[in-house]
This record gives sequence, C-alpha cells and structure tokens, in this order.
Amino acid sequence: MTGAPRVLGDRYEVSELLGRGGMAEVHAGRDQRLGRRVAIKLLRSDMARDPVFQARFRREAQSTAGLNHPAIVAVYDTGEDVWTESGGAQVRTPYIVMEYVEGRTVRELLDEAGGAGLGTQRAVEITAGVLTALQAAHDAGIVHRDVKPANVMVTPTGGIKVMDFGIARAVADSSATMTQTSAVIGTAQYLSPEQARGEVVDARTDLYSTGCLVYELLTGRPPFIGDSPVAVAYQHVGELPAPPSQYNRAVDDELDRVVLKALSKLRDDRYSDALEFRDDLLAAEAGHPVMAPTVAVAHAAATQHLPTTTEATRAVAAGGFVSRRTRTDPTGQAAAVDAPVTGQFAAQPEPRRGSRAFMSVLVAVLLVVLLLVGWLTYRAYQESSMVTVPTLVGSSQQTAEAALRGQGLSVSGTTPRADSSAAGTVIDSDPKAGTRVEAKSGVALVVSSGPAAVQVPDVTGRTESQAKQDLEARGLIEGTVSPQDSSLPQGTVMKSDPAADAEVQPGTAVNLVIASGKVGLTDQTGKTQEAAQAALTALGLSPSYTVEPSDAPAGQIIRQSPPSGSVAVGSIVQLVVSGGPTATATTTEAPTSQPTGQPSEGAGGGQTPSQSPSSSQSPSGTPTQGTTLAPEDPAPTDSPTRGSR
Repeated sequence: MTGAPRVLGDRYEVSELLGRGGMAEVHAGRDQRLGRRVAIKLLRSDMARDPVFQARFRREAQSTAGLNHPAIVAVYDTGEDVWTESGGAQVRTPYIVMEYVEGRTVRELLDEAGGAGLGTQRAVEITAGVLTALQAAHDAGIVHRDVKPANVMVTPTGGIKVMDFGIARAVADSSATMTQTSAVIGTAQYLSPEQARGEVVDARTDLYSTGCLVYELLTGRPPFIGDSPVAVAYQHVGELPAPPSQYNRAVDDELDRVVLKALSKLRDDRYSDALEFRDDLLAAEAGHPVMAPTVAVAHAAATQHLPTTTEATRAVAAGGFVSRRTRTDPTGQAAAVDAPVTGQFAAQPEPRRGSRAFMSVLVAVLLVVLLLVGWLTYRAYQESSMVTVPTLVGSSQQTAEAALRGQGLSVSGTTPRADSSAAGTVIDSDPKAGTRVEAKSGVALVVSSGPAAVQVPDVTGRTESQAKQDLEARGLIEGTVSPQDSSLPQGTVMKSDPAADAEVQPGTAVNLVIASGKVGLTDQTGKTQEAAQAALTALGLSPSYTVEPSDAPAGQIIRQSPPSGSVAVGSIVQLVVSGGPTATATTTEAPTSQPTGQPSEGAGGGQTPSQSPSSSQSPSGTPTQGTTLAPEDPAPTDSPTRGSR
C-alpha cells in the first residue's frame, strides 16, 4: 500500500522524479496553499552532509531569487527539510521550489537530431532566447558560468527558459573563479579559456559558452572534442575552432563570423554584452551586415594571441586540470601519461620564427588594417540611414504604434502577456528602446493582457473572517456582505458571488451571503400540533404549548405568538392548541437541557420547582412533550390555571 506523499514545509507535496543531476534531484510537486504545480529541487541525500554542496545549492537559490524574467526559470521559495537518520542524527536537506516548465532541454533535442544540428533558423531562435535571459542576469550582476544545452529548455510554444544557476556568481565577486580546491566547476566542452585558466570570470564568459552552444546547434557537435576534459580544456586555451560552415554547408559567412567572434580567446575581442551578440546573430540570420570581422581576419588576429604549448599547459594546470603529456617507452612507442601539473616543467622546444613567419604576420596585419578601414567606411555609410527605436514601454499600444510610424518604423507583430500593468499597455519591445536599426524596420511589441486570472475559493460553511482570509490569499477582496435568514449559525457564509472556482482578475471584489442568525417563521394556525412542532423544530425554534377549550378540533393550532415573520434562531414560539369544548386550559413548554431553577405554581396554591421535562396528555389523548405548568385539578373547569392564555 502506498504511503502518504512527502510534504516539505507543510506546504509542498513531492511527487514523481523529473530528473537527476550531479548534486540534486528534481521532482514534480504541488503547492497546496496556492494550488499550482511546481518543480522541487532537492539536494541529494548523499551530499546533504557536505557543507560545500549545501553552500553551492543555497547560492543557486540566492542567485536566481532576484531574477524576474520570462526566459529564466523562476524561483518561488526555498527551505530545508529536516529528517532523522536511523542512528538518531538529524540531517538538513535544502530544497528549492521553482516554476514548473513543460518542455524539453536543448540537450534532448540535439540527441534526438542525431548529430545533425537543429538548422540555422532554429539555432538562432534558441540562442537569441538564451542571450535575452543572460542579458537580464548580467544586468542584475549575475554570471551564470554553466551555459550548456542541458541547462536550456524549450517550451511547447517555442519559448526559451534558462535554468540551473547552481554555480552562478555575482559579477563583483572577486573570488568568482572556476576552480575550487583544484577541481574545475563547469562542463569542459562549454568552458571559456579564462575558466580553464582559473581566472576571474565576467559576463563575457557566458558569451563564450553561448558561442559553444550555438556552434553545436548549427553543426551537431561542440567546437572542441577530446579524449578527456583536460584535452578539451587545452583546446579552449590554445587552439582555434574550425568555422561552423566546415561541418554544415547551410551556415553562411555571416553566421561563421558571429560564432567565431563569440569564441574569441581574448574577452576584449568578444561581444561587449549579450544584447550586442543577439543583435548581430539576428542580423546574420536575416541576411543583414554584421559587425563581426571576416573569418580570415578573425583567425589572423587570434593567431597572434595563441599561447605556446608550454603556456597552454601551464594555463590548464593553473585551472586545476590534469595535463596529458606523452613520453616514449623503451620500445620507441609514444604512450599517454596523465599527471598533475605542478610548478616544475620540462624544457620543451619552441618553434623558431624565421623571416617567412614574420612576413606572413606582416601581410596578415596589413590585410586586417585594410579590411578594418573598409568596414568602418561601410558602417559610417550605414549609420547615416539608421534610426533609433523610441521608448515604448509604459505607453498604450496605439501610442506606441504612432511613435514607431513617426520614426519611419513599423510594428512587426504584437504578443499578449499577462502582467500587472493595465491591459493594452506595452511592457516590452524587440529591439529595445535606444537600439539603432535600419529605417523601415519592424519592431515587435509585447502588450499586457492584464493580470493573470485566479480562481475564487470555495468559502461556503466558513465564518466571515475565515472567508476574508481565504479571498485575500488568492489576491481577491471582500465585497458586500448580505445577511440572509437561515438555520445555520449566525455569520456562516452561505454562498459567494462570483461563485466558487470562477476565473476572475486579481483584486476582484467577491460578495458574500451570510446567515443572519434569524429564520422566517410561518403561520402555524390550522395545523395539527405534531405538524407545527415538526415545522418549528426544522427551523431551529422551540415551541411552547397552551391548551384552551375551543370549538376547533382537538390538537389544532388556533393561535401563535409571535406571528409569522423573521425571528432569531432558538426563539420560543407560543402555540395555543385547541383542547375541544370541554378542555381544561394548561400550558406546556418546550423541553430544556438545563433546569430552569424557577418555581411554578400548582393548582393547589403551592410552588413546585420545574427542573426536568415530563409528558402531559392533551385533551385529545395525544401526549405533548414539555413541562406541565398546571396539571389537571379537581377544581371546577371554569377556574383557569396560572399560565393559561
């Protein structure tokens, strides 16, 4: 028999396993308080005792908690699950509650493609989404440091979500290197040269890793492949990547140039930020001129900065890697030897640079200068026909469209998105405000569709104060409160308007109907005593009977007090019952669970306390429940007893 589901923090219900990584497991879950599906990331139990992994896990939550962007997986909450081992020791397992994203990782898409890549258009779309997310992270001062296909998700609608900021660091953190106790953190195939060297990283480090990502999306393989992570790290530091077009003929020269610029060994040779990288990438896909230099120029410039074999080996060793060196065994065969690289190095011969090499470099430099002059001339000519995208965010859609037309631009499309802004307000644009674009270009607008709808909770049966709390928890407010007659306890909610489960906008007022504590008393005259008693009991009222002689049939109600109308629940209703023409007038009251403590006066003039219910016979012979205040007496029937009406 399956046990109860695991619940974290008395709120998050853990269900099926979605994936498992190097230090954590991700489960599907449900937020019981808000009723929404979430993803829960739990540090693996075998690592829960390691303070290093605990610190890294908490840093992931801290890094992304302040990031609020549609292309970054949101973090909703964090906490610790405390459990006791069999030996009695307590273990604290931190967890992160994240946005649940439907879709597949880019790693899964690449594996499904079988090494053929995803095509230029889709590769550019995915990379552009990643760069948008990275720009938001960099603006917030966060460097991801582990951009790779497994950390990028594609939703069923084509949206991009960047996740796993587990080794992210603040840009200002001077200790944000990629090594820790001589162990490299990250994935070798997407590691930047500065990461491999163990240097301090910055936003341009993520751009290099993104260059590796788009390279694999275009070609189906990363830019560098080796027998071990050390061999791959060495290539990142000391070798130039082949242009993507060498593996995919569909890649044109502009895309080659953009990718190779992103993969520059020196950070200053890469794009200055993710937005600049994204703009050049989209321009290349659209067939427009790009700012990246030609492949020949890029390789010529990069060759001047490539380290020697010894320098590259030392750089990799400084990053905490193990260097793969070769030796010759006694038989003359070369054998690979893996050994940690320390401060001692064997002398290695450096290639001699003769006059031929010098002339080659000189020609390359002259070619670079000529191409640079031509490129600057072209950019100056192109700049004269460029316009600036105006500020559109915060204005209405109609105002934004008019502003674009005034700049000679057009609207290339509009995308609705739920937002706290008023419906119809522009909340984003692509390109952004201030971007220089060609005249007559199109600008895509993201327009607010208003806040996302919420469900009205079921508050029937709750008290008014409880119902108000339930509504506020959903972002709703209490509207008018209308009392209505009911046998329910006073203040109990009977219904709401809008009704439970209705979809409404946040801030909507929900009107409540509550029990007034009163019921509608109907006229019981003409009914039998039994029928009247059943009707009053169903309303929560207590009947009290007085028997009087009457020409009406015995047992029939001939009067009542109070008359029909609204009365408080639990009220006593005085009913006068016909006892027939010869009946003796008596009074009975409804039974009470406690003694009244008040004496009643008997027929003989004495006083007897009325402390417990008893039965009396009506003149018709039907017993009536209650306390007989004036039992039959041998006195003449024309002398009414005390309590007769």
